[in-house]
Amino acid sequence: MISTNNKVLRSLLRQQILEAGEILGVEAREIPGYESYFALADGRIASVRTGKLIFLKSTPIKSGYLQVVPCVDGKPKTSLVHLLIMLAFHGPRPEGK
Repeated sequence: MISTNNKVLRSLLRQQILEAGEILGVEAREIPGYESYFALADGRIASVRTGKLIFLKSTPIKSGYLQVVPCVDGKPKTSLVHLLIMLAFHGPRPEGK
């Protein structure tokens, strides 16, 4: 359970991410299904889950795509960066694709 203070802090950090994106000229959007995670239009994934703004470290896999490991429901979930960007900016992947 998240305390009220943590909720307020996360809300403020969310606003800071969105404002920082505007200042840098990079759009930032929340990633649906990934609470407290944001995708930036420049390809970075940011988190305010711990109460601090952090950028997740992306790691290349054999195919050349980048992956990150955000926590979803308290468990690490390996995710491809380009799919998180698509999810945040365009919505879920179409069926059969």
